[in-house]
Amino acid sequence: MSRLILNTLVMLYLFGSTHVVKSQDLQKGQQVRVYLNKQLPGLEDLVKKVPERNLWRTKSKIQFQSYDGDTLRIAVYTSTENTHRAWDPALLKWKLVHTESKFQQNAAIHRDFVDRLEIKTGSKSLVLPGVLIGGMVGIATGAMFVTDEGDWDFSPVYVPFGAAIGFIAGGVIGASMHTEKWQEIPLQQLQSDSMSSR
Repeated sequence: MSRLILNTLVMLYLFGSTHVVKSQDLQKGQQVRVYLNKQLPGLEDLVKKVPERNLWRTKSKIQFQSYDGDTLRIAVYTSTENTHRAWDPALLKWKLVHTESKFQQNAAIHRDFVDRLEIKTGSKSLVLPGVLIGGMVGIATGAMFVTDEGDWDFSPVYVPFGAAIGFIAGGVIGASMHTEKWQEIPLQQLQSDSMSSR
């Protein structure tokens, strides 16, 4: 039984493991987050305030394009959903049609307004936290068992079963959830990378 639980947890970890970008060099098309030291005209819809740092961070999908001397060039990808009515001749009735429009907007930001820059290095699954939380809940549930009379009764026999179910359920839920990993790129490195790529 314990070997089955261990094998299941190992499989969950492998299938939900971290996806990491091998190269930390900033390359065109790589997803980035830009922190600005002030809100710039024309970028109001693309940034949100980070109050604890008094900065503005880009909130859309941003891709690095280039850095030439003192200007950071990025591509911003946004999408809007539209709904309209259309006549369906096969059904002989009106129906709602949902469409998505994708837009690319290029932006140039002067170096003086960039406080920091982060690149996306991958994503990490939440298998381990899910296993831990699920295991604790399973152990607690297994330790307390409701008898036929409706009384709460401590039953150590059910602890391993509750733990096994909790570990597996928590691992499955954790494997389906991911968090993004970001790494700060020193702006001096940005300058040197742009010079070496010329």
